[in-house]
Amino acid sequence: MENGEKKFSPNCTFDDLKDAEIDKLIDAFIDRMKGWYFQPLKSLLGLDTEKTKGDYDFISLAIECMLIDALAGYFYGIERNTGKCSFIVFLIENLGFKSYKEAEKFYEDFRCGIVHETRIKKSGFVSRKEKFPHYWIVNDKLYVNPVKLFTELKSFFIWYCDKLLEEDKENIIRKNFLRRFRYLFKDHEELKRGKLLERIKEELKA
Repeated sequence: MENGEKKFSPNCTFDDLKDAEIDKLIDAFIDRMKGWYFQPLKSLLGLDTEKTKGDYDFISLAIECMLIDALAGYFYGIERNTGKCSFIVFLIENLGFKSYKEAEKFYEDFRCGIVHETRIKKSGFVSRKEKFPHYWIVNDKLYVNPVKLFTELKSFFIWYCDKLLEEDKENIIRKNFLRRFRYLFKDHEELKRGKLLERIKEELKA
């Protein structure tokens, strides 16, 4: 909140959005994700400095898990709370996890461990070893490189943003985004006073 106005993104208030066209909403969403997820992650991971020490890898992984939850909700158009199933399927379909078992291990050891217990569970480890990908498993232990996971998330997000901006009646990715946004913000006071929610309704009917 800034000057009494609730912000949807660093550069957009809910009042700015209430009468917005759909493309303006998508631009604000991109600003939201970049400003409140990707840029903080870049700083915490040390990617905007010459040295990367890994001092903040734990909190970086926490934000990455939040980001996966958020993106899964929008990508699949979930009109309820996100949960284990959408998180795991998103890892497999969009972040290169090779099996349900491996994705479930990340969900349990990292996502649930960090979010619910403020710890990474005993079979989960953080490593920045360059020769490995964003995750790997050795002797049933799951290793995650938060820098390379960030790169995977960034690559997905760039692709996702391009898809959101394609104005096509058959664009299920865009429709799912609108379903998720409507579910999350349909009762927001500023938005209820404007035209945006009606525009979303019309586009979803098309």
